[in-house]
Amino acid sequence: MIINFSKLKEKGVRKIFKLEDGPTDGVLERRLFIANNDAASTRIICNQINAEKNQRPTAKYWIAFVPKITKVCDLLLEEQGVYGYVHILELPLSFIPLDTDLFSLEQESIHDMLYLRKNQTAISNISRAIQQLFSILGGCAKFTGVGKSTHMAFKLSDVNGLANGVARPKIDHLIAIDREVDYYSLLLSSLNYQGLLDETFQIKCAKIEIPSDIAAKEGVQLRKYLAQSSDPIFKHIRDSHLSIASADLKRIAAELKDNMPKSQEMSIQEMKDFIQKELKNKKASQRALKLHISLCEIIMEKKKENEFGRLLTLERNIMEGAEYRDCVNQLEELIICQKSPLIALRLLCLLSLSNDGIAYKDYHQLMKLFLHSYGHQHLITICNLNRLKLLYRQGNKSLLSSPNTSMTNVINQSKAAAMSALPKRSQLRNLVRKFNLTPEPSAESNSKDASFVFGGNFVPIVYRITESVLNGSWVSLKEQLSPLSKFITTSSFTEKTTGGAKPVIAVLMIGGITYAEVSALRFLSQQKNFDLIILTTNMVNGDKFLTNLMAP
Repeated sequence: MIINFSKLKEKGVRKIFKLEDGPTDGVLERRLFIANNDAASTRIICNQINAEKNQRPTAKYWIAFVPKITKVCDLLLEEQGVYGYVHILELPLSFIPLDTDLFSLEQESIHDMLYLRKNQTAISNISRAIQQLFSILGGCAKFTGVGKSTHMAFKLSDVNGLANGVARPKIDHLIAIDREVDYYSLLLSSLNYQGLLDETFQIKCAKIEIPSDIAAKEGVQLRKYLAQSSDPIFKHIRDSHLSIASADLKRIAAELKDNMPKSQEMSIQEMKDFIQKELKNKKASQRALKLHISLCEIIMEKKKENEFGRLLTLERNIMEGAEYRDCVNQLEELIICQKSPLIALRLLCLLSLSNDGIAYKDYHQLMKLFLHSYGHQHLITICNLNRLKLLYRQGNKSLLSSPNTSMTNVINQSKAAAMSALPKRSQLRNLVRKFNLTPEPSAESNSKDASFVFGGNFVPIVYRITESVLNGSWVSLKEQLSPLSKFITTSSFTEKTTGGAKPVIAVLMIGGITYAEVSALRFLSQQKNFDLIILTTNMVNGDKFLTNLMAP
């Protein structure tokens, strides 16, 4: 995504290897390791250097840590005895373009550092990237931040100082949001085409690894497909609901067939012009069309296997707070049948978030079933989710606790059961009511709001925040957004912008953004007629997020 191998070859690079455990090519005398600043990557590098440093005393090694070396990496290099054999470099990468309107730092560890381990060192990486962005675009006229991390990044970036030095900034408004403000959109099932591609095939750096059977069937030479707007067919369907995307593909196929001229009706000159100018593009469009149709078929097959319709209904009931007992029973059945643990965890977290915790008795029963079905190694996963306040029992956000038989505990359990039985309005219900996050299901509503990305079950909060910023009064904006976080930052630096035909709105998600949220923001930019820049620390979906929280 950053540089082509041909450019590296011009600079003398002979080979590129993926950083993995195991033996390396010992022929190369000079090596540059580019790695994340985590203990696992550093340990692999140390093992490879230690395995050959005695056999190849003349070899030279460089390690470029992205974005910078940490104390843990420094100690590991010293502990493993390789410190004197390597030259340390730092590679503070800025936002990498994944598409024309989407830029990412591609640092998956930032979420866990900030919200799980409470390690604030990642804030400096984010603030540096913001400063680099403003050095190119000339700052922003207004800033709105929702969340503690955005508040800290704002202060560290000195956005005020950067903006005041520029008379006409190109960005009208920068909106920065913490991932912890909206975990619902992370856990719900995406129904837009690009979101489903990511959940089914895992989009990495805007690339999809095409299954070998499809590659052979469709005659695709490269196993990796670049999911960007450079493909006009993909650009047309990426943000559409899967059913609409499938219908559009059929329509495009019919149009291509109708527009393909018949050779017997063409003169020799017309045939020459067609071959030189149009044939190559039409053949490329046909190949791309076949590929997307095949990918859609695989997505639909996988969704049928997982009883996707039933899962969507269960998600809607959980988000609406309807039929709680039936939701718990369905979750128990799903766990007992040993469906995917990731699906079970996503639904458990949604149930916990939507009810401000799971009822005491149900919580212990569900955790017991989950550990028995999927293994007690998931205790670490449950503890991590508990620390993030995603999975806990009502009245207690602390770690798992086993019920004991003391009289005091029996009384406490009775109180908890009685309290959970009382009708109450959860935090989600308050947010839904204030921001209209779960619109009434109708064919008309999906065309007017972004709930289509979750099958009408939920409107991403980032969509509503951006909409509030665009529609609301600047004076009352802080009050409007206050239910979302204790940390709301609003600053206005200048009213002057570049004076373009459309306003430019930049949205930064710290902790990752989903392709469903990206589609929702693009939908809003079309509705409100503004140019959109989406910035994030990494691209994420529910499965990736939960996998990172599991024990290695």
